[in-house]
Amino acid sequence: KSFDDKSLSSEQFASRYENLVKTIRDKSSAPLIIMEPYLISDDTMRSHKRSLLIEFNEHVFKTAKKHADCFVPLDGKFKAVSLKDDITTYTVDGLHLSDKGAKFVASACYEDLEEIIEKNRVGYENVKTKIS
Repeated sequence: KSFDDKSLSSEQFASRYENLVKTIRDKSSAPLIIMEPYLISDDTMRSHKRSLLIEFNEHVFKTAKKHADCFVPLDGKFKAVSLKDDITTYTVDGLHLSDKGAKFVASACYEDLEEIIEKNRVGYENVKTKIS
């Protein structure tokens, strides 16, 4: 369903997302990392999408608390950086990242994943050099 499609209720999203994450968790012993969906915009015209995202992200967070080893709050991190920087330089259209946005996401993920990578010693040295 498209992000604008009103036929997907918040409850349906929550149920489908939870089932997806449970399936992944049941089929793999690898650490599970959930990244929060985000919307980057300085445009208040996106308020409908923002309200849907907030609602859906509540379900993503609840699911992450139950099942994930790590949660990366990207929407929150983008909100924080928007207070200090021109947020439009992080995206080409409010959703798809520019080079600057991609570097920001990589850095944000690395910060949150560093502990889990160190704990599991899964390619730690390679990940560190690729993101730097």
